[in-house]
Amino acid sequence: MSNKPKVTIITAAYNSGSSIKDTFHSVMSQSYENIEHIIVDGGSSDDTMDIVRGFEEIYNGRLKWISEKDRGIYDALNKGISMATGDVVGFLHSDDLFGGKDTVEKIAERFEEEDCQGVYGDLVFVEAQDIHKIKRIWITGKGKFEHGWSIPHQTLYLKKDVYKKFGHYIPDMTNAADNEFILRVCKDGNIKTSYINEVLVIMKLGGASTKNMASNKKGFKEVQISYEMHGIKFPYFVNTLRLLSKVKQVIQAKVSRYKIEV
Repeated sequence: MSNKPKVTIITAAYNSGSSIKDTFHSVMSQSYENIEHIIVDGGSSDDTMDIVRGFEEIYNGRLKWISEKDRGIYDALNKGISMATGDVVGFLHSDDLFGGKDTVEKIAERFEEEDCQGVYGDLVFVEAQDIHKIKRIWITGKGKFEHGWSIPHQTLYLKKDVYKKFGHYIPDMTNAADNEFILRVCKDGNIKTSYINEVLVIMKLGGASTKNMASNKKGFKEVQISYEMHGIKFPYFVNTLRLLSKVKQVIQAKVSRYKIEV
């Protein structure tokens, strides 16, 4: 596998003892072997780090971790990016799972086939207590940021060089730094991206970005700020279109025949 792209998967965790085992198993079940897995823990007070240490031997040198206080999830992701040695970097949060056992293999193959700098796909939201209960399906496709379209951050894999060129996440934007970063990197065709038309990630509702109404209100404001930063006209209107697209995702979940098979 040495001639295949090395893929770094970064997992931000904090008191994730109840869920991180499933994330580990999802990574370890991947058919693709050239994977580096980095855990960035925010100083958990539960058994998260005991679980992480328990997987070190099984990973046979492919697992790295750090555990210390941070400024939030985007600060944690920045730390992970700085630790990454892979050719390609992506994220799998401590509540999330890959859509299939060959997901990373398909991502790596797409980078090789199309010589692109970024790959993204579709995202499924499920109930945290029962992942077979699908709540939303985000069929990403292709679109324009000016129309409220965006890329699911959880599915976005980028070549490491992209971070060297465009920088990291703004940690002061505690709810929507991913939206700003995606605009910074992908708007105006700054990099070549490729869309995989299938579910790459299964996301459990209730995580850091889906907590509560207060979090969502702050996220709305930060998304609008990011639109303003990157010259999107009528940012409030575009932001509203973005929210309305979530209604479509809920409807899609009700009519879709997609089944969780992990």
